[in-house]
Amino acid sequence: LQAELGISTTADLVRAAREGKLRALPRFSETLEKKILENAGRVKERTRRFPRAEIADDVEALLKKIRGVAGVERCEVAGSFRRKKETVGDIDVLVVTSSAKDVSDAIAELPIVRDVVAHGDKKLSFDLVSGIRVDIRFVQRKEWGAALLYFTGSKEHNIVLRKRAIERGWKLNEYGLFAGEKVIASREEEDIYKALDLPFPQPEEREDR
Repeated sequence: LQAELGISTTADLVRAAREGKLRALPRFSETLEKKILENAGRVKERTRRFPRAEIADDVEALLKKIRGVAGVERCEVAGSFRRKKETVGDIDVLVVTSSAKDVSDAIAELPIVRDVVAHGDKKLSFDLVSGIRVDIRFVQRKEWGAALLYFTGSKEHNIVLRKRAIERGWKLNEYGLFAGEKVIASREEEDIYKALDLPFPQPEEREDR
């Protein structure tokens, strides 16, 4: 884009797309040109933080739909929405399933989904009709607790937990709490806090305190 058309800003990109200059480039097409225009028009949406109350019904509806998909064993929202922040930038959802590809395909077809931007058996990303971005991560049953803890955050809280694990010679990540290769805890959040000799905090309490 830079070499062929001198594009260096979003405005340049939008102008070239409107003038039909992108479709003639290698690996571009009229369809891709249209998608670029659509997404460029949503730049403000991508940086907007949504009031929790404004999207709460959409999130609950999405979770209900996902839990109704065949093959879904467990499903919860994570991130700042789970921590009950007043505003959220996106929605993180964790799903346990042994048939991730089929479940990913089924979720992508839900009416509440607007635009799918990443579609695989590890992660599915899309926008809801309200405009907020949703990232769904497919995790193994045995790693559920560690993944839920990690993706719930906050970032500062997770750093404190990792430091506490390191002090004991352990390692904590989104897959579990480890002593070398041995898994100490991973299936439930409560197991990890117990292993670290910490009381279980509610998601909204998980800050650097």
